[in-house]
Amino acid sequence: MFVVTGASGHLGHHITKYLLDEGYEVKLLTRQTVSFFERNTLMRVGSLLDEAFLKAEISRGNIVIHAAGYIDLHNLEKEKSYESNVLTTKMVAERCRYTGARLIYISTTDVIKKNKEGLIEEPVELIEDDPTDFYASTKLEATLYVRSLIKAGLSGMILYPSAIIGPNDYKNGPISREIRTVLRKRLLFSVKGGYNFIDASDVSKAVCAAALKSYNDEFILSGSNLSIQDLYKRIIRITNQRKFILYVPNFIAKRLIPHFKQYSLKMLEVIQENHRYNNHKMKQYLVETLKPFDLSLSETILFLKSYQANAPE
Repeated sequence: MFVVTGASGHLGHHITKYLLDEGYEVKLLTRQTVSFFERNTLMRVGSLLDEAFLKAEISRGNIVIHAAGYIDLHNLEKEKSYESNVLTTKMVAERCRYTGARLIYISTTDVIKKNKEGLIEEPVELIEDDPTDFYASTKLEATLYVRSLIKAGLSGMILYPSAIIGPNDYKNGPISREIRTVLRKRLLFSVKGGYNFIDASDVSKAVCAAALKSYNDEFILSGSNLSIQDLYKRIIRITNQRKFILYVPNFIAKRLIPHFKQYSLKMLEVIQENHRYNNHKMKQYLVETLKPFDLSLSETILFLKSYQANAPE
């Protein structure tokens, strides 16, 4: 049986749907009822910080996919970030080690050390801790903890997905928010930098493939590398909307960002990092063919247009 945490989130939703479509038995561990999935699922409501809850729901023979987490790009909620990203991971990982369950931990490329130039590939070298960056810092601590347990005998893998794109992002994550902003605006401000995108359905396939392997390993999950300007141009082409793109130099962007609540200086820093990930290992062992980026973007836009009336800002 697969046990999935974080099924109400964007990636967790896609992972659960993929497993169900493939005919697997799935149990969801969630803080509240998830209405998206009713067929062939066991849903258990409880806290991942509750040892008794985990003892009742994770047992030998399970494959646990830990996708729960919290992204705080504005560095506003340190305690929530630590609880969601570190404490829950430690509790779940310890339970898996004790029972012999297999753990697939969803980390992030944000914790990978990046050279200024060249390809970034496995074996993964991690960044030094920066306590002022709540998301990266907490995901780093959790990743190191899972690494230590795997070395001590835990059966598992650590996966590092890049920026995840795709429909069904009901929680309106950072990528969806940015695309929604572009859809609404006529004048777009472009800055230096970009993202590496991978479709949520491709990540789900990779997660399932990793779960069914008989060995322990780490994989970077990445896809298309695009600049901000290229992303905007593709959105314009797909929607056939008339928009204007104005390039903003970095020194001006740093002064303007504090006046826009949806952005932060940390976000500006992240998009200007090297995102040239080598996904050869992923394609060789987990998922050979990736969804074309324009198709991912089109499906995302279609979902956002149908859902944006009720989506949170």
